[in-house]
Amino acid sequence: MKKSDINILVIDDEQLQAEPITKALVRSGFNAKYVRNYDEAQRETQIKDYHLLIVDCMLPRVNGIEVATNMRAKLGSNLKIILISGIFKDNTFKKEAIEKTKAICFLEKPFDIEDILEEVHTAFNGMITPELTPFQQLFTKKFNYDSKMVTDVIKAQGTIHGYEIPFVLTLLNTTKSSGKLTLKGLKEPIHIKFNNGQIFQVDSNDRESYFGVLLIENGFATPEEVAKGLALSSNLPIGQRMWSTNTLSPHAIDLVHQEQLSIRLSKIIQPETFEISFTENLTEIVKLSMTDPSFYRFLNDWISTKVKSDWLMSFFTPWLENPIIKGPNYSLYETLKKIALVSLSPNLNEIISNQMTFSEVMSNNKNKSFLFQSIYFLLLLEILKFSEEKVVSTNFDASLQRLKDLKENLVDKNYYEILGVEKHSPKEKIQQAFHNFAIYLHPDKVSEEAPEELRTLTTEIFQFLTEAHQTLINPQTREKYNFELEHGRAEIIIKTENLFERGLMLLNNNKFLEACECFDEVYQLKLYGDDFLVYYCWALLKKTTPPSQRTELLNLVDEFLSRIPAEIRHSSSYFYVKGLYLKTAESYDKALTAFKHSFTLNPEFKPAQIEWLSIERKMKSSGSGLGSLMNIFKKKTS
Repeated sequence: MKKSDINILVIDDEQLQAEPITKALVRSGFNAKYVRNYDEAQRETQIKDYHLLIVDCMLPRVNGIEVATNMRAKLGSNLKIILISGIFKDNTFKKEAIEKTKAICFLEKPFDIEDILEEVHTAFNGMITPELTPFQQLFTKKFNYDSKMVTDVIKAQGTIHGYEIPFVLTLLNTTKSSGKLTLKGLKEPIHIKFNNGQIFQVDSNDRESYFGVLLIENGFATPEEVAKGLALSSNLPIGQRMWSTNTLSPHAIDLVHQEQLSIRLSKIIQPETFEISFTENLTEIVKLSMTDPSFYRFLNDWISTKVKSDWLMSFFTPWLENPIIKGPNYSLYETLKKIALVSLSPNLNEIISNQMTFSEVMSNNKNKSFLFQSIYFLLLLEILKFSEEKVVSTNFDASLQRLKDLKENLVDKNYYEILGVEKHSPKEKIQQAFHNFAIYLHPDKVSEEAPEELRTLTTEIFQFLTEAHQTLINPQTREKYNFELEHGRAEIIIKTENLFERGLMLLNNNKFLEACECFDEVYQLKLYGDDFLVYYCWALLKKTTPPSQRTELLNLVDEFLSRIPAEIRHSSSYFYVKGLYLKTAESYDKALTAFKHSFTLNPEFKPAQIEWLSIERKMKSSGSGLGSLMNIFKKKTS
């Protein structure tokens, strides 16, 4: 049932009170009307079926209690009733009124409009079809997008979560749109410019340039060449300066420009709320932009390193019962098979041929975090779609396992993480998140044929969600919870920082096993920065590992490295760890290149130099002639 299918009648002779309630209900999506007395209410209920009455206890001629009682007798036991009054405030009266009318609650005037909206939403938990955002609606709709349609969707959306930014970028890329996307939410507005669907400029408050570092990392220039380019007296960007002196090719400038755009965009994808707008048809001369193959690769990077599974779990809740089907761009699947979120995705042929629902796919895959990210990636590119038709699963074993996984996932989460919202989220966002969960996890939704364990677990999880919701929508309880959360968080932060600093000290003293023990604790506390995984991998790779456990170690490190955002991957430490990983995997030539990058970025970083020389000696002794330590600093001849 949609909200607009739910009819609500407000019965109150005071227009100044009834009208705001009615308008708020309509704005919230319900079909609401108000009348002033019992006679008008009787006429109205003869014309239309009403699902809920909001009745003032003090009405002319016939009091509200009698009105509610008579209406229930007339409209049936499924009718829901909310009593309101500014006169009757005695607890005994309220209790007796609720018992007589079987009302769901009694609210004293004056009350906050949000309070009555919350009671109405709660009354229909498990009955309302989820309210999908304009963006979310695209996951099931079957039509060919065009630039105007996407512009209209962006306008209708109004605001987005930072984790939806990849969605917006993909829509504009797919429709070959030209214009300026504006995001407002951080310190300064962010402008992302498109030409025929390709991003060519990102204007943000990030003033850091990665161009020179990227030139060196990609082997396009030496540190000396970059330094000379920076020293030239010119207002041109460094790439253009170096091109003018024949030390850099246009191809290199193009590739590095695309990588720098990707890094700037990666830094924008944060758990923030942004106002969003798009201005079409910019007329600018564009020489360099992000090509489609690069965009797909960067999209993989943004989703796998930035978009968190907690948010995705909440985001995907409306489609638990929807089968996953082929999207219009399914042929792109073969083209993108080398991209991690595609190559490691579930078996799509099996999913599609068996018409598996999203819930069933979840039950069959253990790595939920990666699963969510993979499905998100494939949906954005329309390789997959959700079917418009829902399927009510009768596989109670799969449903039970999904609930067990969900409960396990909620155990260590705070209330904000449980609902998939941010700490600064307004009340409306918190309510929306809860109601999306409630639509599918309300105990009333469980089949009567379901086993008792499934019913009990559903009730337990719903109570957990309800507790989180009720705590966060009340300003007083939310403030108290925030204080307790921050107090406990501060203690954990201090503990995390101390453990991390001790781990670094042990790492620098080559006490790798002890460093691992410290970093293990930091990882469990889940309050580490993006660069933490670099040092954790360093310790894991350097500690003594039995040959029988090497494959497991490499898989773990590979997973960690894939979660490090692009903006963190340009330090000597990162390339050193990448070299250690490749060395452990016995890919010595690639390891040597990584250690070269590490040493080039920081010539004082001795561990990289030691590893570099060690591999050179090893490969020379085996007959592989490699250049000397300083070859990297020789001027390129091509």
